Amino acid sequence: VLIDGVLGTGIKLPLREPLGSLLGITRQVLSGMEHPPVVVAVDCPSGVDCDSGEADQRAIQADLTVCMAAVKEGMLKFPAYGFVGEIVTVDIGIPQGVAEWDGIKREIILKEWVRANLPPRPLDAHKGTFGTALILAGSRAYPGAAVLAGRSAYRIGTGLVTMAVPESIYPGLMESFPEATWVVLEEEEDGIQESSIEKVKTALKRSTACLIGPGWGKGRSTGHFLASFLEIASLPPLVIDADGLRLLSELREWSRTTPPGSVLTPHPGEMAVLCGLSVADIQADRVGTAERFAREWNQIVLLKGAHTVIAAPDGETRILISANPALAKAGSGDVLSGMITGLIAQGMAPFSAAAAGAWLHARAGTLAASRAGSPAALLAGEISGMIGETLAELTSRQS
Repeated sequence: VLIDGVLGTGIKLPLREPLGSLLGITRQVLSGMEHPPVVVAVDCPSGVDCDSGEADQRAIQADLTVCMAAVKEGMLKFPAYGFVGEIVTVDIGIPQGVAEWDGIKREIILKEWVRANLPPRPLDAHKGTFGTALILAGSRAYPGAAVLAGRSAYRIGTGLVTMAVPESIYPGLMESFPEATWVVLEEEEDGIQESSIEKVKTALKRSTACLIGPGWGKGRSTGHFLASFLEIASLPPLVIDADGLRLLSELREWSRTTPPGSVLTPHPGEMAVLCGLSVADIQADRVGTAERFAREWNQIVLLKGAHTVIAAPDGETRILISANPALAKAGSGDVLSGMITGLIAQGMAPFSAAAAGAWLHARAGTLAASRAGSPAALLAGEISGMIGETLAELTSRQS
């Protein structure tokens, strides 16, 4: 074992000599060893800036980083994350009553937290016990998004999934997804007809959560439909994803007309459209950006990408430590939004559902990639197909 405890959290780059040379020589020696030792970094790998995420290329790549008390923000940024290996935290005895410590509202999502917060599955349950998810999704160009979201809502435990889809894609989807119930929406040339809102109002009466947007396209008619949808007086908790977010951004004062506390699930490109920042600026401060706009919009923001960030309007933040290329596939986001909607439908608070859904989605992606043989070979539907195994792993007594 090689213990790397040369530099701590307060360093700023560039490294001064002789430290830079010392780290460089050590790295060179390690690379030439037939059986190199396990490298354990104390608090952070030497040569990593724990605020900015910058890293000197002579820094020694750790197999394990043992963080004192808390994970440092910069370690979850790139390139620093490439040097930390597995991250664990250890208690160092910070006493109660330290204002700076007690005021921290950012937490890492842990398996134990997800396990403890999953909706209960009582033996005397019926399908109504586990709620009804209404999913407004799909278009002629993107019919598969609807099925990916709907199946994922079912697999995460929802009692009933109702699909509201355009009439042109209904026949094919009905045959491939017989477990769902259906609301068929009239169409115009460029999207959903606004008058279809009356059918949706009827379906909403029994819904405990609602997802809008996956595979919608960007047609003007669908945008008018969305505006009318947001005017409905009594809406269940909402999850808004994909094209729903882009159409939302085109509505005037959308953050005020969208019910407070809705879950918005943008990737960086969609976030840029919503908030007006560049993708580069968003990626440079993912946590701060999500927190800022969750507060300004009074919405829950789930910013997708390496180390997904979930931020609530009250300042609570959850961060998923997961940089998984297996999830970088078309349709993966539809699976995630369906899972979150399904958890909300079962009674989880939207913020907790977003955090738990993100963790479960990432774990299902890891398991599915292992079965597929490579992250490159994974399909989004295979992530959905591994939700059951993920839940089994999570709830087993041995896990």
